[in-house]
Amino acid sequence: MNILYPLPNAIVFEGRRYPLDLSYDTVLKVFAVYANTELSSTEQAEYAVALLVRRKAPTAILTPVFKEHISITGKKSLRQSAKSFDFQADSSYLYSSFLMDYGVDLFTSQRRLHWQKFLAMFQGLSARTKMREVMSIRQRPIPEPTKHNAKEIEELMRLKSYYALTVSQEEREQQMQNALADLAGALRYRAEKGG
Repeated sequence: MNILYPLPNAIVFEGRRYPLDLSYDTVLKVFAVYANTELSSTEQAEYAVALLVRRKAPTAILTPVFKEHISITGKKSLRQSAKSFDFQADSSYLYSSFLMDYGVDLFTSQRRLHWQKFLAMFQGLSARTKMREVMSIRQRPIPEPTKHNAKEIEELMRLKSYYALTVSQEEREQQMQNALADLAGALRYRAEKGG
């Protein structure tokens, strides 16, 4: 997002201009479509195009639309080693946090608040919001036990359990692969340093 230029509302694909609906609620609906395992990948793509593109378009348009206008993978503060938020599961926390910090009612902002504005506002939520509090709990490591912190550990584990997100088998496998890659990197580093 660059505040010097208008937010995108169209894409040129194969020489044709396609108007887009990049409101935050539409993009979140697209994420929900892709999370629906009952749909085939073809059906998911067709539904996504129907939601995002305001006229008939090939499903191949989704790749540049996601890459240029939707993808959050490049946003460092939104990527975490462990999942710390889920737009759908955390919708009530998002709602109260946007209302508290910005006075923005996400219900009345549907179809009007652009996805890139939504992301910028999400990233800018203050630490005093419920969303940031919940994310902090999910990200916080369990401290090493000492004779003085048993209650602190117990309380943090209770909060982590309460605010835990449901993790799919695919996400569990990805987390395992990431952990193994981290371990391999650490072992390689130790071997190179001779220790």
